[in-house]
Amino acid sequence: MNERLVAKAAELTAAGNEVSERTLFRLRTKWRDEGLWGLVDRRATRFSMAPGTGRVDERLVEAVLEVLTAQEDSSTGTRTRVIRQAEKLVAERHGEGTVPLPATA
Repeated sequence: MNERLVAKAAELTAAGNEVSERTLFRLRTKWRDEGLWGLVDRRATRFSMAPGTGRVDERLVEAVLEVLTAQEDSSTGTRTRVIRQAEKLVAERHGEGTVPLPATA
């Protein structure tokens, strides 16, 4: 089996896909242990399993939804206004600085 892995690594490298023997050995082991799921890049699935709001505190999400709902019949507002009102609502309900806010970026 090791000879086959060495030959395959050389073949892939010659074709322009530089792959080490160690990488092929690791992939073969994952295939054996976990099947096809073992070959999936799990970085791509890490966030898809998280809720749509990511890691934002649920209390902030509730405040933003409440502010947006209250503005449904108002004139078109700005994102900055919604953020400012949601931060104010969270501070009133839970105290200043108790709910972590995401970066403004």
